[in-house]
Amino acid sequence: MGIDCGAEKDGYFGDHARTFSVGKITNDKQKLMDITHKSLMLGIAEARPDNYVSDIGYAIQSYVEK
Repeated sequence: MGIDCGAEKDGYFGDHARTFSVGKITNDKQKLMDITHKSLMLGIAEARPDNYVSDIGYAIQSYVEK
């Protein structure tokens, strides 16, 4: 199940999405969710001053492809 919410206040915008498993899921599906979450965290870690968007993409792609 996916939930995606957005908000705007005083010219600021926010967005948040979350995916949950419902009931029993296969090991393959759990592995996919785990890899997706880890790759997101690695990408967020690269979102810092003086880095490029390509640094974020590289961190994600490198982890997912290994």
